[in-house]
Amino acid sequence: MSKEFTEFLLQNKSKILNKIPDNNCIYTVTTDISLATHWRTTEETKAGTNVTLGKVYPVLYHRHEQEEVIVDDAGKLSLIYLVHKGEFLILDQN
Repeated sequence: MSKEFTEFLLQNKSKILNKIPDNNCIYTVTTDISLATHWRTTEETKAGTNVTLGKVYPVLYHRHEQEEVIVDDAGKLSLIYLVHKGEFLILDQN
């Protein structure tokens, strides 16, 4: 794991943990990534993509890259949503 990624995770630990969904969460689909709290794949992935069909991933803003990212199944920062079909979600807090 790179030093930058480790620092990013440590700095955002509470934010990441607070965004991990449980099975009883309700989401609203959005097309605005700036409003999204999560991203979910909607079609089977190709080998080597490190995302799972139907799994919900927290969307985080990486200030150094100035881009929204997810942390994939391998624990790496990913922009997979740019090339893979999925939907942005807003976690219903009510």
